[in-house]
Amino acid sequence: MHQPSPEVLARLEQALVGRPSVRVERHRDRIRYLVTQHRATEPRVFDVLVEFTDDATLLDEVGLRLALSDLLQDPHRVWRTLTRDIPELRSL
Repeated sequence: MHQPSPEVLARLEQALVGRPSVRVERHRDRIRYLVTQHRATEPRVFDVLVEFTDDATLLDEVGLRLALSDLLQDPHRVWRTLTRDIPELRSL
């Protein structure tokens, strides 16, 4: 297997320095270019990552999604949840 060159590794490390919001700002033009190249529009970055407690249920996840959608006034937001975070889905 081919390993990345030291120069490529250095560029990758530099690209990953800082908080995600800083990295997005640094690469804003490139992000817009890539979005356009892949026939997409209106790139937005917003993530709320949570870890549910052991007693959380699927209703807690749905309730949180709805509450955040209402708060942020964005009902079309694509949400992702790790199935291991919800007891009912852990066995799937």
